[in-house]
Amino acid sequence: MNFKLALSVFLTLGLSLASGLPAYSEDLPLTPSQVMEAVDTREDGDTLMILIDKHKNQRIRSIKSIRKDVGPDTKGILFFLSPADVRNTAYMSFDWEDHTKEDDSWLFLPALGQGSRM
Repeated sequence: MNFKLALSVFLTLGLSLASGLPAYSEDLPLTPSQVMEAVDTREDGDTLMILIDKHKNQRIRSIKSIRKDVGPDTKGILFFLSPADVRNTAYMSFDWEDHTKEDDSWLFLPALGQGSRM
């Protein structure tokens, strides 16, 4: 997979998952104020990942996480923001409810300029 294609896949999914609003609600149509309130109060997904080795040394990763339930399935993407050695790395996963179907995962490594399916 070339760099531009991998990047466009990650960005497309990221933008589609970024919406914090439900796809359907019995309360529709929402007023503009309700839309702004939903956007303002949604979980932003910014978090820290703390890795601890057997010697109790810690490595901290700042990440942006976006997840969306699509019917019974879950799609998500993680963007590593810091430190510099992992910045712009992205991990995307599709978790299928159907247990006969194996979950899909992709890893984008900017240093290699390509994404790979896991």
